[in-house]
Amino acid sequence: MTSAETLSAVLARRGDDALIVIDDQLRIRDASAEAAALADRTVEQLRGLSLIAAFGSTPLDELAKAAIGHHAIRSGEAALGQMSTRQFEAQAVPLPSGGLLLWLHDVTAARRGAQSRRDIVANISHELRTPLASIKLLAETLADGAVADAEIGREFAVQIQREVDHLAQLVDELLDLSMIESGEVALVIEAVLPRRVLEDVADRIGPIAARREVSVRIVGSGRKSDDDRVRAAADPARLSQALLNLAHNAVKYSRRGGEVRVGWDSTEAGVRCWVA
Repeated sequence: MTSAETLSAVLARRGDDALIVIDDQLRIRDASAEAAALADRTVEQLRGLSLIAAFGSTPLDELAKAAIGHHAIRSGEAALGQMSTRQFEAQAVPLPSGGLLLWLHDVTAARRGAQSRRDIVANISHELRTPLASIKLLAETLADGAVADAEIGREFAVQIQREVDHLAQLVDELLDLSMIESGEVALVIEAVLPRRVLEDVADRIGPIAARREVSVRIVGSGRKSDDDRVRAAADPARLSQALLNLAHNAVKYSRRGGEVRVGWDSTEAGVRCWVA
């Protein structure tokens, strides 16, 4: 098989990556079907177009120019696709017969995942700072003599408990996120009584809600018989944790004397659990 035949075979293979062959003038000689779809054209329509006209990407064009100018492999990234919403790793490989083979690998999901993790770390850092600052201030005030007043001491102790509850919840959420990302979470699906799950959530959030003077109420489906009859296919531990996270946020942002409701209802599509 000649080098040209080998290159044609590579371009014809199916895969997620896009391949483009360009000449020394940065005009497209050939391309894979994935590359054509990325440019919203057919392979035939791509042939003869300049790289910049086909994909409209200055970084990709500059990468190809550098590889041809230095006759060396060059790597980089470029935003491509409609509205440049997809991010690609790009590698430009000079060919012995002249021109380049451009290899494009879609890293959009990986980049979005990395950005999501950065956002989560930033948000968690902000969330941690507030209760830690409150605990520090309360502890310093107690150390300065407020503990001599029994009523103020009790009030400060309640506030410290409240902030520690918040910290514990944040740690639990981080551990859950870590397990989900590592793939260690294995769902154990079984027939679950929604009412029983909600009672567990109410029991667990109850002490935290009481310290914030917020009441927690369970709302059923409206039919008492459903409590022992209707079942949902779910992992009870994970469902309970998800609802507990929602309930914790609801309590956290409720006004003093407010009410948080945890409920469920049954529809033709299935069972819906909610927090309000």
